[in-house]
Amino acid sequence: MLRYYGARAMVSAEYWGVDLGDSCDFYGPVRFRRMGRSLIRVASGCVFRSEYWSNGAAIGRPCMLSTLCEGAPLLLGEGCGLRARFTMKVAAS
Repeated sequence: MLRYYGARAMVSAEYWGVDLGDSCDFYGPVRFRRMGRSLIRVASGCVFRSEYWSNGAAIGRPCMLSTLCEGAPLLLGEGCGLRARFTMKVAAS
């Protein structure tokens, strides 16, 4: 299951122009949305726990990273962990 969601995340990141670091783990789906000329960069070793069985909140909602306007930067450092229903949106730099 981990490989399936990892492959899905890599395809989605490529489609949305997201810079996805190495060795990230995906326990469930993750959603990316990037406005033109904005930046979403996820460093190595980040963990996304969207499935209800993978997080303590037992909520099965996808993590979502998005920028809301052009030029907005969204940067996640090494080893960050996000869990279900975590939505991060950036409107301005």
